[in-house]
Amino acid sequence: MKDIVSLARVIILDFKRAIFSKRFVLTLLGMIILIFINLMDYIEIDPGVTVCYIFNIRYFAGGFTMCMLFLASVPYASSFYTDYISNNYKFEIIRSNILRYSIGKVITTVSMAIMTPLLAYVLLACLLGVFIPIFPTNGLALSVAGGTQNQLFTDLLTTDFKWLYIVCILLAESLRYGFLAGVALYVSTISSNPFVISSSPIIVFYAWSSLFNTGMISDLLRWHIFDGIFMEEKGLGFNMALTIFYYMIFIVLIGLAFVKGVKRRMANG
Repeated sequence: MKDIVSLARVIILDFKRAIFSKRFVLTLLGMIILIFINLMDYIEIDPGVTVCYIFNIRYFAGGFTMCMLFLASVPYASSFYTDYISNNYKFEIIRSNILRYSIGKVITTVSMAIMTPLLAYVLLACLLGVFIPIFPTNGLALSVAGGTQNQLFTDLLTTDFKWLYIVCILLAESLRYGFLAGVALYVSTISSNPFVISSSPIIVFYAWSSLFNTGMISDLLRWHIFDGIFMEEKGLGFNMALTIFYYMIFIVLIGLAFVKGVKRRMANG
């Protein structure tokens, strides 16, 4: 019980540092602006256009993808690098221990990388909602939104849980950012070069994409384009739970690698 309380304190402290910082505000604003620029060509006042429809046809490629990967992953993944450069991590480890310190860093980094894009999309939806409907208000808008997304998701638009629709269609993307933030966090234990750390999520993402395109890996490992649907006949709840479990496997593996990396850094001084 004492260990759990100590771990909780470490995590709470890390979250406070992450949330109450200029880095979080700048990252959130940067994402909102970037997403808006990416979607602005599709924004128009039309009976069939809603924020949900615009989010469905969001475009992932080139510079936008790289910028989102950077904004979602690097600001939080650089926490260990900052601690290491300032030697602050030694005091943190003495105050808790290596395991609690490492677990706290992984949980905070991954969670912030998952939550920040979701929050950015929700805030942008609210801003766009001043000009166009967020959710379909007529049959035309519902059919337009439904024509660009899986039926499992669009069924939510006819319920009282419409905001859950936005979370669900973005869940796989956000979890992907969480995993890649974990990648950058691990890389910070083997390199003190800011460029290497900040570019690692982008390199891993595109390297994985290229590897998949060669047909050398199973379709099940297509996390770079995975939309959160495994088996349509099983329902939304099952697929969302499986999506979380799917990415948690990758996150736990990279988290274990980070713990070992911190121990190695401590051993080497």
